[in-house]
Amino acid sequence: TNKANLEEKALAREQTAYDREQQREVQKQIAADNIATKRLIAEVAKGNQSPFDKQIVTKTLTELPKLKADARTQGNNIERIDRALELVKKGVTGKGGQVKGFLAPYAEMMGVSSEGLNDAQTFQLLTRVIIGPMRLDIVGPGPVSEWEQQLMQKISGGGGSSKQAAIELLNSYKKQAQAKVQNYNETLNGITQIAPNIGKVYQPIEASPLPSPAASGIDMNAVKAELQRRAKGGK
Repeated sequence: TNKANLEEKALAREQTAYDREQQREVQKQIAADNIATKRLIAEVAKGNQSPFDKQIVTKTLTELPKLKADARTQGNNIERIDRALELVKKGVTGKGGQVKGFLAPYAEMMGVSSEGLNDAQTFQLLTRVIIGPMRLDIVGPGPVSEWEQQLMQKISGGGGSSKQAAIELLNSYKKQAQAKVQNYNETLNGITQIAPNIGKVYQPIEASPLPSPAASGIDMNAVKAELQRRAKGGK
């Protein structure tokens, strides 16, 4: 109906506007973090930590704004992945506005329209989003593994295996996004043990955790041991 179409278009516009605002907020936060980081580095230089600790903190601080930006982006991506998983698992039938609102920013990026599609076409567009722009947001422009390629072929081919392949691929994306959030949080935890003041500027980012512990972040003890080894003449 005309009313339903108008509602779908309104949802799509709202989602696109929300995504753009999120991107602007991330850029503003990066700029603010860079300024705060320069101040923190200056404070560390004047502090009473050992030379080794100062070197560790300074090196890690220069990396922290990017780690935080990546983690914040991936925290948002985890929400998107959960929405995509729900749509894939439950199907798109009867969820026109919800699906098109989710697809709108991606469809715009791909130069296609999400309007006037039937359920089968909408699901096909959803799978194109999963193996295209969504992957780029989470994994980046790196090479596609053989395992990924096989799943993408199943998704693109449609049929009974398409749904399960999409779920498997989305779960893989989710783990990679969770790992980036965890990497930032563990790095922050390590550096604030040396310089607690950093915790007043940088805070952990909340996101659904990985299902099992994973080694990530910067191991401060390992970094200190390596710097000490080099200082003693090790190569």
